[in-house]
Amino acid sequence: FKEANDLHGHAVGDALLDLQAKAFQAAGFDGAYHIHGDEFLLGHDGKLSEIGAKLDKARAYADANPVIVEKGGQKIAVRVSFGHGI
Repeated sequence: FKEANDLHGHAVGDALLDLQAKAFQAAGFDGAYHIHGDEFLLGHDGKLSEIGAKLDKARAYADANPVIVEKGGQKIAVRVSFGHGI
């Protein structure tokens, strides 16, 4: 996130945060709360074993919907990355 902000500007960073939140919502999480930087707290009212599948859905959504940045007449797809801790 910081690298995208520094390289492409705050508008791109904001678009990436928006994409990440939409990906979590599309995956069926009960809530996606932006905490700080690129960190989100996810609500899940279900079995712990279901979280991995939901994160896979969020990744697939984000990969299918990259943020497009135009630099020097070229379009660049900027994507989010995911990691998690339980």
